[in-house]
Amino acid sequence: MKKETWMKRETIWFGTLFILLVALSILYVVIPTDQTFQVPTSTKTDDPVIEEVSGEVVTVMESDAITAMQVARDEELDALIATANETINNPESSTEDKNNAYEEMKGITDTKSLEDELEKLIQDTYQVANFIKVSTDRIEVVVATTNYDATLANNIMRTIQERFDKHMYITVKFEI
Repeated sequence: MKKETWMKRETIWFGTLFILLVALSILYVVIPTDQTFQVPTSTKTDDPVIEEVSGEVVTVMESDAITAMQVARDEELDALIATANETINNPESSTEDKNNAYEEMKGITDTKSLEDELEKLIQDTYQVANFIKVSTDRIEVVVATTNYDATLANNIMRTIQERFDKHMYITVKFEI
């Protein structure tokens, strides 16, 4: 009799879990998430720049160079964070090494967030695609525009410097 009761319980559990799985699957398919229905919108226009390279015409969008720089920076930072994570998760690492790795990770994420904040500020203020690299007291800004304007460069430098209490060495480079 006990075996028969066990089989009934097992069948009830299986049925319950199966119904739960089906219900969650239906909800996953039916209910849209924020990411699935987002349509990328852009307020800026990317005018293609046409270059002739060895007899072939190549169309390059202004933001392509910026995107490539951002991807390279993100890969570099991800590698540094992965190295720090390995140190933190290594049971043989000393407490001091783990603390140093944690501080390094914190510094990397703080720098990345500052770079993103400054990029958004420049994008919103001057409507130009840009890339910013921050290191201790230096800030390198790359602006994707065909308009090489010293006034724009000076305004970008002033806008960034206003965000800091100490003097920062800021360079602005124009790229196509």
